[in-house]
Amino acid sequence: MWYGVVLVAAIGGTGDDLPANIGEYLDRCVAQKRDHLNWAWENKDGEELRKELTTLRDDLFLAFFPRGRLRIGDIGHIRSLKVSQVVDDLNVIGEVRWSADRRYKIEGPNGAEFTKWERLEELVWIGNMSTEGMIDDASYAVPKVFEVTGTKRYPTALGGTKTVHLIEPVDMTPYVEELKKRLATVPVNVPAKALALKLTPVAKPKAKGPKESEYRTWTDASGKFSIEAALVDFRQSKAVFLKRDGTKVSVPSSKLCEKDRRWIRAEMKLRKITAPVP
Repeated sequence: MWYGVVLVAAIGGTGDDLPANIGEYLDRCVAQKRDHLNWAWENKDGEELRKELTTLRDDLFLAFFPRGRLRIGDIGHIRSLKVSQVVDDLNVIGEVRWSADRRYKIEGPNGAEFTKWERLEELVWIGNMSTEGMIDDASYAVPKVFEVTGTKRYPTALGGTKTVHLIEPVDMTPYVEELKKRLATVPVNVPAKALALKLTPVAKPKAKGPKESEYRTWTDASGKFSIEAALVDFRQSKAVFLKRDGTKVSVPSSKLCEKDRRWIRAEMKLRKITAPVP
């Protein structure tokens, strides 16, 4: 789960008189960075964790749009853009993708509420953004912050019309230093000893394979073909064998010789499996 991306380059000043929507967006960047740091620490190990921490420490973190559906006035970053139609040099219609928390409630009078992080998408019209190099049906990463500024109606290929949200880039240059200052309140430094323990890969126990005594020679009904393998599963009238080289082979039991089918019936009784063997 990735809550935001980075804004490369940064010039610009700060101020206490930020527009309300910009101030709210900067606070959301801080909150999502904190959430992502906690998530990375709980879910990543080894080199993956090191990369996450390095990115969070060194790059400028941008938050996605705040909810499941876009609303006029929303500000946020998008994960990617899939182009439907390049309209002209500054306008494009496409599907934008982002991630956001969505709240759900379990049905019933005492249903609990919970939050789920989801990847979302919506068809939009993007205006005032260079479309140089873009082509229809291609996907692009767009390292910009956008604001939903209104709606746009356009004619469709079938002769009708469609109305979608209009989003336009926000110039974040004047607010970069203020964003850096606020992001710095979320420390990424982890105690060296704890980090060393976290970055040490834990050896996973090897899965137990069949015992040597479980390997036997299996023959088909014609008597012409045979394999040496262990029976590891039986489902939907098929026997699943594991060969010594680790390859799994699924064979309809009806294709096996009568002797092997009797062996499977007896084995299934021992394993208390009730599926019928033809």
